[in-house]
Amino acid sequence: DVNLDEGQRSDLAHDLCREIEDAFNARSAVIADGGLIDLYDWFYEQGRSAPEDRPFPGAADLTSYIFTENIDALRARLMKSVQVEPFCIVDGWGQDAQKAPFVEAFHDWQIEEEGLFEELAKVVHGALIEDGYILEVRERVETRRLTEQLDVALELNEDGGPIIDVATNRPRMQIDPETGDFRAAQAGEPAVKVERVSTKTKRLGPEYDAISMKEFVYLPSHAKNMRQVYGYAYRFWARMAELDEQVKDGVYDEDAVEQLGRQSDRGESGAPPVVDAPTSSTVDAAVEKELFQVSLKRDLDGDGREEWYVATVSLKARQLLRLKLDTFTMKVGRPRCVPFMLFPRRNSVYGYAYAGDKLLTLAEEHTALRNAIADRSALATNAPMTVLQGSAWDPNEQPFGVGRTITVRSHDEVKQLQVNDVPQSVIYLMRDVMQAKERVGGLADTAVGVQANENRTLGENNMVAAASAVRVDEPLGHFRRAIAHVMQLRHAIWIETLEAEQRGLEAPSEVVGRLAASGAELNNGRFTADQLKGRFRFKPYGSVDTADNGQRMQYFNQGLIALGNLSKLFQGFAAVFQNPDVAKRILQEWARVYKVRDVDVFMKALMTPPQQALPAPGGMQPQGAMGPAPGAPPPAGGPMPPDLMAILSSLQGGGSGCQLRTRAMNCGNCGN
Repeated sequence: DVNLDEGQRSDLAHDLCREIEDAFNARSAVIADGGLIDLYDWFYEQGRSAPEDRPFPGAADLTSYIFTENIDALRARLMKSVQVEPFCIVDGWGQDAQKAPFVEAFHDWQIEEEGLFEELAKVVHGALIEDGYILEVRERVETRRLTEQLDVALELNEDGGPIIDVATNRPRMQIDPETGDFRAAQAGEPAVKVERVSTKTKRLGPEYDAISMKEFVYLPSHAKNMRQVYGYAYRFWARMAELDEQVKDGVYDEDAVEQLGRQSDRGESGAPPVVDAPTSSTVDAAVEKELFQVSLKRDLDGDGREEWYVATVSLKARQLLRLKLDTFTMKVGRPRCVPFMLFPRRNSVYGYAYAGDKLLTLAEEHTALRNAIADRSALATNAPMTVLQGSAWDPNEQPFGVGRTITVRSHDEVKQLQVNDVPQSVIYLMRDVMQAKERVGGLADTAVGVQANENRTLGENNMVAAASAVRVDEPLGHFRRAIAHVMQLRHAIWIETLEAEQRGLEAPSEVVGRLAASGAELNNGRFTADQLKGRFRFKPYGSVDTADNGQRMQYFNQGLIALGNLSKLFQGFAAVFQNPDVAKRILQEWARVYKVRDVDVFMKALMTPPQQALPAPGGMQPQGAMGPAPGAPPPAGGPMPPDLMAILSSLQGGGSGCQLRTRAMNCGNCGN
């Protein structure tokens, strides 16, 4: 906590509130406000207009699908590029390189447990619709209230009786000088039973929060790059019951929370103001307060150096609920909120909205053309009727339809209006819009999984798909750099989490087996903080070519054939392939390309040294084995047994010199 007097806290609260309000007002000149972002969402969700807003009853109400098509295609392309194994390649500096396999295996295991892919999907979707999106990486902390029954040893006088404290008129209890806690009584020692209520905090690793640009602002908003940013703030809502709990846990200031009042900041009629209501009331549990989390770089201690602080303020009440030194941000050197700007601006720290800034006008034109074509086609198919004034035909008594009979005095009384079908010019306009969508959005029909209307050759389709992939490379690069930032924050949080767990974190058998197969043994099957500490670089694995796994297989097979041909031409290449590390890497890539689930079996077989063949009993060698050279000493198996020697001699009619030649065995006596 930062120690400030009441006047300093009040001045700081007013300064922060003014900076946040000024930043939101100035930002509206750079990026879309909340109303436009809601319009972008309306287009993506294929929204419909109100019936009273339609030009005539029965008019078409169609929305352009350009937003939905392009955003879904690009989001799937970006997510496909990172949903691979391993998720991130880890490189270490110096001696830390030996720990890289453990760090890589640990994070690959925990990413699925944390639900990071789901949060990345939200962030990518939001970054394509809005001018960017924010992913906050923070510690997941679980707070529990514990009630303990302790037998505490008493302080005794010379006579063995308890010492009574004069101020409290209670017996004094012994304190452990090393821990500062009560000393537990031993068996038979005078003691007193104490009931203690405490709050225990446990770290559970990182957690994530995807934040919309409607709720987020940089300080200052006119910053052109991240070097000019000295803070950021975002809006969040908290229930009064949660605030009361955090007051008890020492997170928020009690007086500041009381100044917020007991009325809901959402302005809902269902939450009436309650005066002097207990904190356990059901009304307070539903009351929500609008607060802002602020990360600020300031010099508040007067040492001439700026440090990072985290603050919580209420703009409506102008109250500062907490102000703490952010030691985590200072240690990591990176803010907790990671911006995902897939299309950065040249003159602002904010980005461009892929949907709103690029496709909005095309979507509006496409919407108008779809409705015009639908209305005109409906009129041409079901043209209205013209009825002569004073005609005897009453459509309510004799409705128009198939097989109906209409009574008229003259055939000129009732006629169907002649409506021309949709003109060809409108069809051309529709084609132009779809072509412009490809040019502006950067995704061709083949990239979104649609067969093009034009009769293109395979080579032309491949050229268009390759050009589209190049345009996807740019947002993919920004996406991967933001993920690397997230990985650095995750890594720092997990180190602090494991430092609090002295025994470490037990790993599943699959992770332990995978590490063992690669030659990295995990001590006692547990990850510890020492294994994660060090200097590491996280590089997200995968790129746009991973979207086509068949192409990856083709490249892998062709690469192996090329390497095999080189090994035939150059003897040095053949020696390289005999290296176990090279064989291991090739096997790992083969398992990744062909999606082999149980690759550990192959890795263990590769790392196990080949066993030498055991000699046959009596010195006999397997069938097909070559005997020793003439004059060589007898094999290590020893001489041939006498009974077998006698049988062989009688068959050949020989004496001591055996002349037997077979493919099955060699003579154990002479070696032939």
